[in-house]
Amino acid sequence: MDDAARARAAANKAAALEKLAAKKRRAAEAAEAEAKRRRTEGPGCAGCEVCGGGPLDATLERVFAVRVCAEHKAHSSYDLVPSGDAAATYLLPKNTLKCLASVERSNPRQPTWRPMKLYLRRDLEVQADRRWGDAEKLDEERRRREAAKLAKSEKSARSFFKKS
Repeated sequence: MDDAARARAAANKAAALEKLAAKKRRAAEAAEAEAKRRRTEGPGCAGCEVCGGGPLDATLERVFAVRVCAEHKAHSSYDLVPSGDAAATYLLPKNTLKCLASVERSNPRQPTWRPMKLYLRRDLEVQADRRWGDAEKLDEERRRREAAKLAKSEKSARSFFKKS
């Protein structure tokens, strides 16, 4: 390697190190600003959307942008619902579920399996209302699908016994 190549390599290295240092400074400044914001926000200052105070649940705030304290998190509309149950209960297609915010957790049945996707019940209810209109129409669709499933099962059973 000649002197010109060494000089270019040194200049590139210095520029890369400067960029890295600037990135670290920006991250530290953002972390400091966030810490300052958290110190200045106390109970009643943009706190829980239900009661206005209390320490907020970090996961719900970060993933779903829902500001709710631990006490109100126990309310059923803030439950996290697995994707299979969401599709079955609210009759939402997988493409609709893909559009919703979700959090992934390791599978409790087998850690090596694909992680579970959990959705906020409140978001699922909004999407179900948008798709089906109201809870009554959702129940009607459930009954219709169950009747169709039963009819298909009966038809299959009849054709099985006719062959024998």
